[in-house]
Amino acid sequence: MSLAHDGYAFANCLHEPIRSGAPDLPVLRQQNFGVQGEAHLIGRVQGRDLECTAAIFGYASAAACQAAIDAIANQSGRLVGTLTQTVLTVDTTFAQTTFEGLELLDVPRRDGSGVNGWFARFRLRWRQRAAS
Repeated sequence: MSLAHDGYAFANCLHEPIRSGAPDLPVLRQQNFGVQGEAHLIGRVQGRDLECTAAIFGYASAAACQAAIDAIANQSGRLVGTLTQTVLTVDTTFAQTTFEGLELLDVPRRDGSGVNGWFARFRLRWRQRAAS
C-alpha cells in the first residue's frame, strides 16, 4: 500500500486503508409552540473527514524517527489536492482534500527485537471539501 497527496509520497509508511466519515449534512430543525412535530430545512451535502492509522519504522535513532514525523507534520495545510491510496494495482482517489496533520498514538520507541529500529504509530487526518 502507498499514499500520495499532491505529489508528496508518504514514504516508509505502513498504513491501514483510509476510512471516510459520513458527509456533513446541514439540517436546521425547528419546533413551534402548539404545533405537533418539527420542520427540517436540509442543505446540500458538505465535506467529510478521512483518516488512517499509520506507522513508520527502520530508523537508526530516536532523532531520525522524530525528524521523519516532523517532515510529515510540516505538510499540514500545505497538501490540498488529490489524495491517492494504492493497494496492489488499484488506486482509490479522494479529490479536493486537505491534509490536516497527524496525531501521535505512541511516543517513538525502539523495536525490542533489534530488527526494525525506531518506530512510531500515528493517525493521519484529512478533510475532503466536497464528498464524492
